[in-house]
Amino acid sequence: MVFSSDASWIWDEGEVSPRNFWLRVRRSFRVASALRRATLLITADSRYELFVNGEDVGNGPVRSFPWAYSYDEYDVTAWLRGAGEENVLAVRVVHWGDHTFQYIRGRGGLLCELVLEFADGRSERISSDASWLVAPDLVFDRHTPRIAVQQAFEEQYDARQEDGWQLAGYQAEDWRPATIIGPVGTAPWHELVPRGIPFLTRDVVLPTQVLAAELAQPPAGYRWSFDLRHRVRDLGLGLRGEDLGTRGVAFVTEIVAEQDCRVMLVQMSNADYEGRGSSCNGQLLAGELELHAGRNLFVVAGTEWPALYFQTDAALTFDASRLLPADHEAPWAYLGPFDERDATYSQLLAASSPEQLPAVQATAIAASESMEDIALLTRGQHFALPPAGFCAASIAGPQPRQQLASSGDVPLVEYTSALLHQNADYTLLYPQQEGDVHLIVDFGRELVGFPVLDLDAPEGTIVDANFFEGIDASGIFWTDMLRNTFRYTCRFGRQTFRSHQRRGYRYASLTFRFPASASAPLKLYNVRTLLNTYPVERRGSFACSDALLSDIWDVAAYTVQLCMEDTYVDCPAYEQVFWVGDARNSALINAVAFGAYDLTTRCLLLTAQSLSRNLDSIKPEHLRKRAHLTTDHVASGWFSEIPMWTFLWIWNVQEHYQITGDHDVLAQLYPAVRECLQRSLEFLSPRGLLNLPDVWNLVDWSAMDLTRDGEVTSSNALLVESLRRAAALAEVLAATRPEQEAELRSDATSYRNAAERIYQAINAYCWSEERGAYVDTVRDEQGYTYHQALAAEYGTALDTCERFLARTRISEHTNTLILLCHCAPADRRERILPLVEAARQGKFIGSSPAEASKFPAEQIVPVGSPWFLFFTAETLFAQQRLDAVIDLMREQWGRMLEKGATTFWETFPNLTSPHWSRSLCHGWSAAPAYFLSTQVLGIQPAAPGYSQVRIAPQTSGLQWARGTVPTPHGDISISWTHHNATLDLDVHLPPGTTGEIVLPDASYPITPGQSRYSLPQKI
Repeated sequence: MVFSSDASWIWDEGEVSPRNFWLRVRRSFRVASALRRATLLITADSRYELFVNGEDVGNGPVRSFPWAYSYDEYDVTAWLRGAGEENVLAVRVVHWGDHTFQYIRGRGGLLCELVLEFADGRSERISSDASWLVAPDLVFDRHTPRIAVQQAFEEQYDARQEDGWQLAGYQAEDWRPATIIGPVGTAPWHELVPRGIPFLTRDVVLPTQVLAAELAQPPAGYRWSFDLRHRVRDLGLGLRGEDLGTRGVAFVTEIVAEQDCRVMLVQMSNADYEGRGSSCNGQLLAGELELHAGRNLFVVAGTEWPALYFQTDAALTFDASRLLPADHEAPWAYLGPFDERDATYSQLLAASSPEQLPAVQATAIAASESMEDIALLTRGQHFALPPAGFCAASIAGPQPRQQLASSGDVPLVEYTSALLHQNADYTLLYPQQEGDVHLIVDFGRELVGFPVLDLDAPEGTIVDANFFEGIDASGIFWTDMLRNTFRYTCRFGRQTFRSHQRRGYRYASLTFRFPASASAPLKLYNVRTLLNTYPVERRGSFACSDALLSDIWDVAAYTVQLCMEDTYVDCPAYEQVFWVGDARNSALINAVAFGAYDLTTRCLLLTAQSLSRNLDSIKPEHLRKRAHLTTDHVASGWFSEIPMWTFLWIWNVQEHYQITGDHDVLAQLYPAVRECLQRSLEFLSPRGLLNLPDVWNLVDWSAMDLTRDGEVTSSNALLVESLRRAAALAEVLAATRPEQEAELRSDATSYRNAAERIYQAINAYCWSEERGAYVDTVRDEQGYTYHQALAAEYGTALDTCERFLARTRISEHTNTLILLCHCAPADRRERILPLVEAARQGKFIGSSPAEASKFPAEQIVPVGSPWFLFFTAETLFAQQRLDAVIDLMREQWGRMLEKGATTFWETFPNLTSPHWSRSLCHGWSAAPAYFLSTQVLGIQPAAPGYSQVRIAPQTSGLQWARGTVPTPHGDISISWTHHNATLDLDVHLPPGTTGEIVLPDASYPITPGQSRYSLPQKI
């Protein structure tokens, strides 16, 4: 169903794109006669929550580009009241007023239309227009910090402002008529697109245990948290839309101390990846400040969102008056913008007095601009253990609690187990003199969804929540660079609060801060989560004689399930971003575990839309002169390209067709594949190698030689394989579309010719005979000439020739991808295969290309994350090294399970972090589920859409295996048992499919009507 011409985009009067603004919208009506059906169409910028007669119906829209904006359709018949009774449509809209990694800034707006179909055949539409009423939603504090650069704003909610506005009978005083923006098709939402996928789940999950009941005590000190992007940046540009040379930022103050003192510093970078660090009196900081009596110059460089907690009992004053123009007084000064590429940052951080600061424009920052930062507060507070409290050894051991001798006559908490269940019982929490009541609740597994509190509280009680993923050898580690937090201020009495922010976590830290006058206990009936994922059925399965491998498959499938939202996302917690490269691997795992093909289709089409030149509006100016590839994350206000992610998208298109056999989807995607490849080939260097300017050359979290330009060997290999796959797709379409056959066959020939030329160039220039391997990036005099030309044209950083040449590295990754992409001639394959097999040694180092200079040039750069082991496994299987992959699974993924993982982690431990990984749930790390199903169980499509099936089990010392793989025709199930020299199989194919059993020495057709086979196979 589509909107009619009567529906208008509406908003409030005043600012068109306010920051973190929540708007209530309401329309009451009566139904004249019996209804047959009521359908509601709705969308909003940025997001909406829909209520019908007070019932929470849903939220949306799904992420999309402004020029192809998504809308939702609900059947609301069951929520409407009968003829003559008042009904209320109520919509809460939040407009973020800034870009995120899931959203490109537009303007505030709501579009809504209710279609009533009556039993007598009549119909009526109630369309959003000036008759709808609007009012700001005062329950939300707008003055809050960003959750992270990838997400919107920390949630701070005051339930004392609730007034039942979603219900019938509400008197809408001080509300005003909506302001009409324009009809359907109004900019920036030129076209509206149905969401195309089901609504996400809202399944109730209860916690499994309470790990701590104790006191929380915020230490003395000073908290500062600024978010000044809306003041110092042009928000019409993207998150990194400022041109090169204008991105430098810093915050500076003088800390005035009465005497020498030591101050503990807690910082939250808020995921600003260009942060340069902080210094005091010219000394870089790592957790503590040594202040001398008098003035101390403090600098935070490279972030627009500084958050700092100076924990100290000493009296300090923050004064930036000497850093500002005359007659300006403020506690802080903002410096910038300045050229981030020159020596300004190093000069700032080295300055020990105002006179040594570089000459940069300074702006006064008032104390009132500092925000209450719940993440900063909860991460900085100290915990104490009264006799009536408790704390699990896993936390208290590495993070000892202060032991209190007495807590007086007032108990701390009673009946803690009651909050783990949904019944009439409740947990009692009592106000304390020594601090606030703190609970740590364990849900037993990683989740993604909406936290819910059900409680009865004194008015003004504050609940500060901080959600985190892990407890490791160092104790609690808060999710890195994320405000996974909210503040809920209670009204009086029984109430239920559902967080409005979708979150990923396993544990909840809940601090209950009673008002000073409170004497009555708080009744905590329930803490629960509404699990919010793509609605899947676990159609796939795997089990075998090795219980560890069986468990690994289950955890891998669950990991991907939590990363299936309205798109695939990298992780449910700190980013929630649709990274296109990650999605390729997640899609393959989805295909064997769930068969939810529509989600992959949506992701592929959404990525294709990222080729639009409409994205020029969020690019820095120096990149607008050239066409871009598919962006690496979609749909985002942070413009970025990772060539590997682009080429994996093309692989994903081909693999999705092979799995589904869907010609229509392929035909929709092919023009974008062609356009993307044409753009890629325009960036070939004079010697025929891809050399993209100012892109993020990333392959893995490891210290590879990858900078923002250069002839990157792996990108060229991935392009070769993409061209070959595109050629095959063109020929598939040519066979079914006679009117385009000549053009498509010409495309196929062109792709193969281009692939061969690049293949030859790879082997002419990317091979190091001295090292017997392929280099990460070609570093020679001709390559330096290209580097100089690109730096001059695009204004990017210029290396000296000596530094350019010295960057050369050999990595396991590049040589793995060369083999996987069939880009090595026979005489070189055996020479580089040991670099792939080196992964068996497990000497992984999580790192970054930015740290490549820290590793010796002669050292082979090792794999850094489970992500890249997907490609390692693909390559080893292609080289008939099954046992090596199974060993990797047992050792690397088994190690995560040994540490209690319920989902698989983003990276392997690096050299400096005390924690296992920065993210404990990452879909890109779930490789075993795919390979155990397709290689060990052995189920693969032999023809598109599994119309023909290949069953090729690889036993690898296992005695038996069984499982299922979903297909578009139904589920394939197989079990096999290996004993002596015989393989006994039980195979069930869906109707209409045929197949064969393929063993190392022979193949056997699967006979219709026959399921059991006993076949000879050598051990």
